Amino acid sequence: MTLPNLHEQVLKTSQQARQVAARLKADDPVRDWYRLELQKLTVNADDPELPLDEANARLGALKQLLYLIRDHSIKLQNPDYQAPVKQFPDSFLTVQARAPSNVLNSARELGFTIEPTLLHDPAMENESFDPVSPTAKVVAWLRGLDKSLQITAAFSPETDGETLLQNLGITDPETQALMSVLFQSRYHAMNAAISGQEHDAKQIIEFASGISPRGYQWSRMSPGTIYVESDLPQLMIHKAKLVRNAYLADGTRARGVHHCCAADVLDRQSLFAAIENLDTGSPFTLATEGLLLYFSEAEMEQFFANIQAVLEKFPHAVWVTDFVSKSNLQDLFDSDPGVAKSVKAVFSQVQRSVVPSNPFDSDECINQWLDRFGLVAAAKVDLRDATSILEIEADVTAEQRQQVVGNRKIWRVVSGGAS
Repeated sequence: MTLPNLHEQVLKTSQQARQVAARLKADDPVRDWYRLELQKLTVNADDPELPLDEANARLGALKQLLYLIRDHSIKLQNPDYQAPVKQFPDSFLTVQARAPSNVLNSARELGFTIEPTLLHDPAMENESFDPVSPTAKVVAWLRGLDKSLQITAAFSPETDGETLLQNLGITDPETQALMSVLFQSRYHAMNAAISGQEHDAKQIIEFASGISPRGYQWSRMSPGTIYVESDLPQLMIHKAKLVRNAYLADGTRARGVHHCCAADVLDRQSLFAAIENLDTGSPFTLATEGLLLYFSEAEMEQFFANIQAVLEKFPHAVWVTDFVSKSNLQDLFDSDPGVAKSVKAVFSQVQRSVVPSNPFDSDECINQWLDRFGLVAAAKVDLRDATSILEIEADVTAEQRQQVVGNRKIWRVVSGGAS
């Protein structure tokens, strides 16, 4: 439970934030974004009291939002306004609130926003990572070996992914190249599946996006797109900064709206909070890449139930994902000894029993799971179709590329009633 005076502060600050929102003009470029963020942070008098850490986090984020929006409003009225120089040190809160001041510029000029709790959450360390996150770093670095995507450099931090590979003894250039083929073929095939001609991909949410550049790429290349990407808070704090820095560095105006937020796909309330502001009557794509391998059977059941609920809420929705069966994994291990050893070494870092816990023996088993939850595969995209477009300097043959991806596919899944 929260302390009474802290609860009162959260209520009071919520009321102040709503009053400020009510005064924003209809043509203010950040009004809608500000109001959406308030829906996630404010509390009402009849709401149950929040836990202490949650109350502190919301209070900090609300104060930061108020600081940013007031500074923005003053500058709209007087573009030449300069804040007075104080003769005494700023408060700790003021210093923290100023740090992400370009969030409003991003919302106005780039179409990019970050959930405030990712920018200011006193209950969370900025550089802490979930156990699955090392794989995200490894994949990010390996993705940089493929030059077919010119925008990936900002998302391939050498000091993280490369160091992890070296610590695991994965230093052979050919092995690294083949691993890059696997991950980049998956990336391109996912893009092709999301862009399916029978489905207008204008609203997209990617869960467990890791350090993938897809949201950044989509918002720059697809006018009118709303792209929401999410992951567990510890990783999204890091990822959102990479995306923001990439936008600011390239100087390109985003053509779509790109929003970073935190979400736990196994928590239905968290999952629905991430999509609550999307239009349920318009086409909607839910994307998950490289996620399902890490679930136990019980977690997979919860995840499928959550996906089923989302697809029921969005009548024109499609789920695009990469199912990986035990048969697929065995084909991968048989394709190349170096790749087999390296992939198993990477799996060892996630502190989960990836292969034994996989509930999918084959494609037939995947279809049985889909049927059990009222879902159906509407289409599939072969990873093999993407291997030829990769630009990797290491000398790996077309045959090697085909072997390492095997029969892997990206699946487009819809509700059984929508098929």
